[in-house]
Amino acid sequence: YGYRTFPTLARQAPILAVADATFIRDLYIAGFKHHDQSGEKTTMLDSQILPMSSNRKQDYEMGLWQLSEYLPKFLDLAPRLALDALLKITTDYTKTHHKVTEEAVPVRLDDIQSGLLRDHSSIWGGGSSAHHDDPLKMLHVFQNHLEKLTDSVLIRDLVRDTAAHQPPAVVWRLLLMAGTKHPETVGREIRFLAWDRSILIEGDTTRPAGEFLRAIFPVLSQGERGYVENAILGIPGSVPSEKLAI
Repeated sequence: YGYRTFPTLARQAPILAVADATFIRDLYIAGFKHHDQSGEKTTMLDSQILPMSSNRKQDYEMGLWQLSEYLPKFLDLAPRLALDALLKITTDYTKTHHKVTEEAVPVRLDDIQSGLLRDHSSIWGGGSSAHHDDPLKMLHVFQNHLEKLTDSVLIRDLVRDTAAHQPPAVVWRLLLMAGTKHPETVGREIRFLAWDRSILIEGDTTRPAGEFLRAIFPVLSQGERGYVENAILGIPGSVPSEKLAI
């Protein structure tokens, strides 16, 4: 009965979230994990004069759309719960719609040993699907939200929560792009990625990592600049140290 109950719950998300934000987090996760593909006819307006009909798939997807539209406010109300839902939705989306490696390559962010799932998002992450698929639209909503934050503690919490999930590459790309635009805030919290070998060499992240390096390098301490230079020089085929310039 999801095609009946889910859209109703999604419509009431603004009210329910105030009472129980954890429930709405779970609603996001469960709602986007389920897919109703039935074309069974449903009634939108039961009228003999102007009857209107839909189908189960369309009814269910209306609930998904409503939750995607509510995400900005949910991020304001309960940012860490909203991010938890979004990371689970994104991981499920990439595994369902794109070829994702089962085993993550290691990524380290400060004291968190994380990982990156190769998902080929360098090809599809910025394409037309990014404007039509609800999970990708919601990722962009989160990026915009993150870039507007000025609370360094909240930014740090969101970044560390992200790393703890061992997310697919499309999420690491988001962090790198946000850090490039705002090196003094988001960039400072993800600066450890500037000398992470996997982030520097993986096909999905190498280009945004290069752009991030240019933005963050002036903000880094002398010791951190040394970490960056050593990481780059440790990549096979890298330029000699006397020619290295960022």
